[in-house]
Amino acid sequence: MTRRAIPSLVVASALTVSCAVADDPPPAPVDLPPVFLIVVDCLRADHLGAYGYEHDTSPWIDQLAAESILFEHVVAQSNWTKPSMASLLTGTQVSQHGLREGRLAGRVADSAEELDGHTLSKSLTTWAEALSDLDYATGGFVNQGHLTDYMGFAQGFETYEYGLSDPEVESRFAQWLSTVEQAVPFGYVHLLDLHFPYDPPEHVDRFFDGDERPMRALMRNDTQAR
Repeated sequence: MTRRAIPSLVVASALTVSCAVADDPPPAPVDLPPVFLIVVDCLRADHLGAYGYEHDTSPWIDQLAAESILFEHVVAQSNWTKPSMASLLTGTQVSQHGLREGRLAGRVADSAEELDGHTLSKSLTTWAEALSDLDYATGGFVNQGHLTDYMGFAQGFETYEYGLSDPEVESRFAQWLSTVEQAVPFGYVHLLDLHFPYDPPEHVDRFFDGDERPMRALMRNDTQAR
C-alpha cells in the first residue's frame, strides 16, 4: 500500500538505504552533519498542513517541510511499529529481518537470547552502528513498548532509554544532547502521545455489543501494564 510520508521521516528514508549496502561505505565527509530521527507514532499525514490539511495543526512540521525535501509517496514495510521500525533502522525488508511477532506472554524478560520473529538480529547493521563507526555520538529515547533494548533495538546506541513518557522523551533527549557538544550527534526520538489514551467517539466505536468495548479494554489494560 502506498502511503504519504511525514516530514519527520524524510532524513530517515534517505539514510536507511545506506545501512543495507554490503560493500564498504564511501569515505565520510570532513564536516559530518548532525542527524536526527524523529518518529511520531500514529501521526496521520493527512492531518498535517504540509500535506494539505485545512487546520493549523502542525506549524513547526510545516515549516520544516517547506525547507526540506518532502516525500509524498512512500511504501511502508508493515502496518505496525515493530517490523516497520526494524526496516527503517536497518534498511531491510520484513522478509529479511523477520520481526513479525509482538510480545511474549505480555512481557519479555531481559535476555540476551535471540528469538526468531521477536528480536532484531545482531547480524543486521543499524543506523546507530553505521554512524558510530563514523564517530557519531548516538542516543535513543523511546516511548514504545515494542522497541526495547532486549529486543535488539539498542544496537549501536551509546545511550538508549525506553519506557519513557513523552515529556520524559523530550527532556532526556535534551539533557543527552547537551552532553555531546564535542561530538556529532545522531539522536533518535520516538513519541507515542498521539497513540494513548485511545477513546474513540461513539459514532466510531459502535461495532460491538455491550458497554465494555473491546478496543477500550485492550488499550486501558495495556496502559496500566506500562
